Amino acid sequence: MKWDIEQLPKEYREHIIFKNLDSIKDFYDFLSYSSFNFLPEGLPGTFPNIDTYIFSSIKGTIDSVCLLLNKAHINDAFAIVRKYFDEILLDIYFTVYRQEQKRKNPEVFLLTAERVKKWIEENFKMPKYGDVIKYFERSESYKSLFCFFDFEKRYRRIRDILDDNMHINSYQWMITNDNEIHNQYRTRYLNLLDTCINDLFLFHFASCLYLNPQYCMASNYVDYLDLGQTPPEGSENWIANIAQETFNKIIKPHKELALYLKENVYLDIECDYE
Repeated sequence: MKWDIEQLPKEYREHIIFKNLDSIKDFYDFLSYSSFNFLPEGLPGTFPNIDTYIFSSIKGTIDSVCLLLNKAHINDAFAIVRKYFDEILLDIYFTVYRQEQKRKNPEVFLLTAERVKKWIEENFKMPKYGDVIKYFERSESYKSLFCFFDFEKRYRRIRDILDDNMHINSYQWMITNDNEIHNQYRTRYLNLLDTCINDLFLFHFASCLYLNPQYCMASNYVDYLDLGQTPPEGSENWIANIAQETFNKIIKPHKELALYLKENVYLDIECDYE
């Protein structure tokens, strides 16, 4: 008999993780589109912006997680989220690296970020996890935001969970990939996976907003210019609706982080607390 998701209980099929994953996919789709027309920092002469395809590729990773969960292959989904973790670190690492190079070489007009260029040419590999974390901790342009995220405990624990699934470090993890046996813990594993993904997305979205706020701009300013009209005053600082909605959902529950971003990002982020 052909397997069908309807064989799974309602609490699995209607789990909040599926709605959350759709929202995350939509946001990466937005970032991919909004970053397209910006020149990639540290890569003169490169078009389109490599961030466009980094974001669309990450969207593909999240879509893979959805496909696996729709087949109830939970162990594989955890393993793919481990890849998502690495993709986030790669994106932030190259962004911070490019900005650090620009800060250290302000006199160079068309600066080339060599590590990124070599990575594109398949001549550079990402540093190891521990080295990336140390780089973030030392970065003058990023460490003030990075300190909001507990990589010593919380994110280390997330990575350990994902590694356990990637390397099948227990029988219980392995059998979560079997969608035919009765497994009373499936919903518990979905809860855990949802928490891991949400924490990773929080980290990535906050970092994108802080490092590349232009990607979260509303399109109004450019739209007016394209029509040959004068944009409304201040519209260059308006935030896109999807970015504001995502901020409200993901970041605003973390008050100190939310207020820090509002104060340090030029966009007009709505962030009021009663």
